[in-house]
Amino acid sequence: MGRLKKPCWLFTLVFEHALSDLPFGVGADATALDVMRVCLYHTKELGSTTDVGKRAAARIIRLAWINSNLPTINENSVVDRVSKLYSEFDALRKCSSRKEDRGFQEKVAAFRRSLNEKFDISPRDSTSTLKVKREAAYLAHGRLRRRKPAKSTPAEDEVESEVDTPADEDDEDFKIENSDDCKPVDAPMEVDEDELLLGLDRAQVSCRDGFRCVTMAAQYFQVDPKVLKGMSMSQIRRKREQARNKIWLGIRESFNPCSPLTVHWDGIKVKNLIGRAKVERLPVIVTGKGVDQMLGGGIIPDGSGLTQSRKILENLNDSGCAEQVRVACSDTTSSNTGHKIGAVVKLEAALGRKLLYLACRHHALEVIPKHLFDDLVERSSSPDLGKVCAEFERKWPNVDATKFSPGTDDEELDRILTPDVVERVQDFALSMLQSEQIRADYRYFLQLVVLFVGGKLEGFHFRPPMALSSARFMGRIIYCLSMYMFSRGGQFALDRAVLLGIREVNVFAVTIYLEPWFTATHPTKAPLTDLSLLKAIAQYMPVSPLTANCAMKAFLEHLWYLSEECVALAFFDDRVSLETKRNMVKKLTVVKTQTAKSRMRYIKPKGEDVMELADKDLDHFVSENTLNFFVYLGLETDFLAKDPSTWPMEQSYLKALETVEALSVINDVAGRGVALVKRYTNCSTVTNRETEFQKLVVVSRKLMMEETAKDLTLKGVLEKINNKLDK
Repeated sequence: MGRLKKPCWLFTLVFEHALSDLPFGVGADATALDVMRVCLYHTKELGSTTDVGKRAAARIIRLAWINSNLPTINENSVVDRVSKLYSEFDALRKCSSRKEDRGFQEKVAAFRRSLNEKFDISPRDSTSTLKVKREAAYLAHGRLRRRKPAKSTPAEDEVESEVDTPADEDDEDFKIENSDDCKPVDAPMEVDEDELLLGLDRAQVSCRDGFRCVTMAAQYFQVDPKVLKGMSMSQIRRKREQARNKIWLGIRESFNPCSPLTVHWDGIKVKNLIGRAKVERLPVIVTGKGVDQMLGGGIIPDGSGLTQSRKILENLNDSGCAEQVRVACSDTTSSNTGHKIGAVVKLEAALGRKLLYLACRHHALEVIPKHLFDDLVERSSSPDLGKVCAEFERKWPNVDATKFSPGTDDEELDRILTPDVVERVQDFALSMLQSEQIRADYRYFLQLVVLFVGGKLEGFHFRPPMALSSARFMGRIIYCLSMYMFSRGGQFALDRAVLLGIREVNVFAVTIYLEPWFTATHPTKAPLTDLSLLKAIAQYMPVSPLTANCAMKAFLEHLWYLSEECVALAFFDDRVSLETKRNMVKKLTVVKTQTAKSRMRYIKPKGEDVMELADKDLDHFVSENTLNFFVYLGLETDFLAKDPSTWPMEQSYLKALETVEALSVINDVAGRGVALVKRYTNCSTVTNRETEFQKLVVVSRKLMMEETAKDLTLKGVLEKINNKLDK
């Protein structure tokens, strides 16, 4: 290739050499002069526009830096720096007629000196972020020569030429490390391939889409094509399976729990991996002190208790933790709790020992608002909440969210919503709202409660109603609170009977149901909470017999934690008085016959005994069978021989308390396992092989448990990058 057709007077010396090596000869150590040569090569020799020449020069220099593993600014910023350099040159070119002017000569001399400096496109403070010494030195060496002031004298130029001479080359104290000796290493930060591949699983990205993402990213970041040689969708699939299997084996090898475990399970019907038919899957999870591990989510032929128990036992044996399982926790359906063919009974028979059964408290408590809504508002056989809720959702766009009336404005509720009750409810709701780890629908429920009792919330706004399944009991309460306040505000018309039914649901939910629900997760509080709820419903009989009878009928089917075994949790409840605990210890000597009915693990009083039962204290439910609680968990009972006032100082009590507080009395972990199985069944992240699906759900849940909210923020991502650089 020849010379430039019309070389500028400023670059006569520069372009005496051939340009055949352009633009491919520019490296990471390119000077500003090299960049200008590339730019002018495109504009003068190839006939491109100035903008095209600037961008071409910017891309070439940036690609050279990237291939040398040096940090760079983005492409647009590099173009800006090239444009600034070109503008200085263009300004001098336009003033070429002022050759005799001394000021102009000084500017030309300064510009000539700047052309010999390294063209720096590193981000600000990048030297401090480079953890590889040689790369930091390489980058720093390019910054040693900074642009000097525009004004200089011939004497200064002479001094400068003397300084630039290699007079001190042999002096080690003054020798500057050569940039050739500071070439960057190949990789300033190692990328965790397994983490990257499993990230595709977490995001439900198929192998085909994953291949697209990789190739598009490589194109954007101008990755060397040699790096992508041999990459294909099949390779990505194989790599993902290898990474998944590696984590899977690590989980299996490291899983060796020593403390008593609780096994959770919950079935769900989902689409099969092959075809359109639906199959029953059973996620199985174990929890304990420092343990929360999913064991599998395999297919079962049906949802019977025997079938479920076999799949649970299979998962326990495969993971090697069958001997540590002492507690079973599940929903209170008959297939689980049946005293003859329930999953718990069959699992006990297979294990050869009795288990402590902790019924899911959320499942037991949510039946109360469901029955109240069905009996007092509207009974719906469809999967939706019903016609009233659907009508409210349809008319929501016409509702003025600023016009609502709280329950305290209803004069008919003055006898129920007394100042003491309002203060108690509002204080509890506000205290629960201070918690950061609370579900969005629970938080919204608490906010509506505060508004219902006349409180104020800064920055609160009503959410549009959503189409919810009838299984979402919280949706019923949220709908009832919203519909009532807007109906009282004249924004939503309701029939008188429906409005009264909604009001009854709201008053019960706010004054009686609120606290038991939000304390349901505490295992030690379960017996006293259930007994207190039973008494509160009984005391509500004179206020609203219809509402109280409906709630009582539903709750009497779920007195699991007042059984002879589970009532032992109250020994560790600080709210229980010392006198009650003393009476409970005395009742441990009372012998009761073990009948088939008592194996149902919950009490079911007759109708005439309900009011009498509400007057009892916790010691009424204690018997000799209560000691089975300590046997199941392998706990010492030495502290029971001493006065309850000294228990907090007894080591046996403290050790037992630690184990009891680690128990899970809700089955939400199984619910999250169900959601995970459903999520990955409906996406193409795995092949049709069942083993790969099992590994996928187990590994993904493990990663989810280790992930924090901070990891999903930019700050958290940057910290992870810096940690990798430190290593």
